[in-house]
Amino acid sequence: MRRTLAAGLTVLALALATLVLSAHVGALTADTTLRLILPIGATLLLPSAALLRLHVLAHRRRGARVGGPWLIAGWNLALLLLLCLGFSDSTGRALRRRGDWFLGQTEGAVADRLRRAIRATSERLERWDLPGEARSVLADASRPQPVEPAPTIPTRPTGSPAKPTAPPAAWYHPLAGPKRRLPRYATWRFGAARGRGRPPECGLGHCGVDLASPRGTPVHAVHDGVVQRVVRSETRGRGRFLVIAHRGGRVTSEYLHLDTIASSLAPGVHVRGEEVIATVGSSGLRRPAPHLHFGLTVRRGAAARYLDPEPLLRLWRLPEGGSAPALVRRP
Repeated sequence: MRRTLAAGLTVLALALATLVLSAHVGALTADTTLRLILPIGATLLLPSAALLRLHVLAHRRRGARVGGPWLIAGWNLALLLLLCLGFSDSTGRALRRRGDWFLGQTEGAVADRLRRAIRATSERLERWDLPGEARSVLADASRPQPVEPAPTIPTRPTGSPAKPTAPPAAWYHPLAGPKRRLPRYATWRFGAARGRGRPPECGLGHCGVDLASPRGTPVHAVHDGVVQRVVRSETRGRGRFLVIAHRGGRVTSEYLHLDTIASSLAPGVHVRGEEVIATVGSSGLRRPAPHLHFGLTVRRGAAARYLDPEPLLRLWRLPEGGSAPALVRRP
């Protein structure tokens, strides 16, 4: 019984520690061999080498015994505690972005359960700390929007009554519900492997998230803003796309691979949050798989920095559904 318990605990600790380490290694390389060899070296080869050394020392002492499975289990449990408690934010972020990388695009009940378990673990570990400027311009992103109170009669006639202040504009998910669309696979998430020459904050290259949706699904503006750029001709890589500036240009949202764009949109045109601005497509892609690439940047001084939008997409309001207006067309 004791041996069975030790073997089971060893296998479980080894598997969990390898999973967590492989998610961290995925930030450095997309090579699947390295993503397996490096974690296994840290979780199995190192404690095995230490165990061998202990056996040599124990052999010099008559009757000394060293418990192999317990040592390997203890090593990996200590490694898990260090990563999950000492570096909880980075571990949660790594698990959310790359924890299910080994599943690829596998579907089925087992894969879904594994993804849900990994996602739930990452949500408990991750504390998404925004940079100072991002926190100031997206402060209302995760708070319920206040309801404007009914006007009241002032109790004293003296002085001018305070002017009612409008509640802050809401932030919206770019795709309507009822199901909240999020990047399903590791290759669709922020920081996934792409071409070279990308900003350093984008990890291995992907400066946004891919949200799968049928072709023609309405795309909504995520916030009040001004159209900064419209490209209706199909470009390589980005396809047809839109860029909208929010909060005086301190935040920009990007919508790539569009099928159609509202003909009324042009640089300088104001849009409102939740307004339908385009439809989902696959323009600019070699393999036509309709999806929306959504990116978010925040400007700090003269430099703009990409943010991982997935945590915000989990919080933003879902826009009301509806079909795209007649003005949305492909040029």
